[in-house]
Amino acid sequence: MNLRSVDLNLLTVFDAIMAEQNLSRAADRIGMSQPAISNALARLRHVLKDDLFVRTGHGMRATPRAQELAKPIRKILDMVVTTLTQGVEFDCTCSERVFNLVLSDYGEVVVLAPLMDWLDTLGAKVRINVETYMQGELQEKMRFGKIDLCLWTEPLPGEAFNSQLLLKEELYSMVRRDHPRVGNQLTLEQYLTLKHLVLEWPDADDLRPVERRLEALGVSREYYLHVHSFFSMPWIVAGSNVVCTMPSRMARTFSALHPLKCFKTPLEGLEIPIHLSWHQRFQHDPAHQWLRNGIASICARL
Repeated sequence: MNLRSVDLNLLTVFDAIMAEQNLSRAADRIGMSQPAISNALARLRHVLKDDLFVRTGHGMRATPRAQELAKPIRKILDMVVTTLTQGVEFDCTCSERVFNLVLSDYGEVVVLAPLMDWLDTLGAKVRINVETYMQGELQEKMRFGKIDLCLWTEPLPGEAFNSQLLLKEELYSMVRRDHPRVGNQLTLEQYLTLKHLVLEWPDADDLRPVERRLEALGVSREYYLHVHSFFSMPWIVAGSNVVCTMPSRMARTFSALHPLKCFKTPLEGLEIPIHLSWHQRFQHDPAHQWLRNGIASICARL
């Protein structure tokens, strides 16, 4: 194939359609009209001698040939971006870039407010969107740049992702301020006899250290109620006699806002790691590096 006869801009069109699986969204993604992207797709089909994408009731489905080409084309585009952006400084006061973050309940409670305060202090024009955790979809969305960063208790698995350990959290337990059985301290014996409010969540790694430690001690706790978010816990605990356990910075924040008292969980040596993960294709992106470093600095001061 003579590369001089091929419009290499078609690679960005291919990548956009592969990411969006929809011509309209792909056109919006790279700033083209829908007729223009349809025309570009026709040229791609001619050059590569394959349909590449087949229209279905749910959008455009990639053919086996397109799936085979997706990874090397993405790698080529990443190399171009990395080459052109090396040494470039990111100016947050001029850029209106939108960063999409998955922070989990922990990040939204503990990290988000200081992050926004930091951006405001800098006079940054960037915008932050907080997305929900999507098990099974997260890694794919990060690969195509729809999600920039993920804050979680474990690094994202796989060679395609890089991660940084930001901090380690102790576990605290909370009860209502006028709890009839808990005074100014919470002993292990009390902890085990109370009814527990726990988080029901896929990959609920925050809870596994507690269960492992209790199992090692030959004891267990009573699961009385499961919820899907830490955010509902303060109201439930404040209005009942249950106890809940969560990372210390979250517990201190909630106990300052609700009629609650919190104690270090009476199980020694329990810590929860907090990791920031991103796709390796953004490792050298100046804007990405700037935001990652900012979040790391914020967490170091918490």
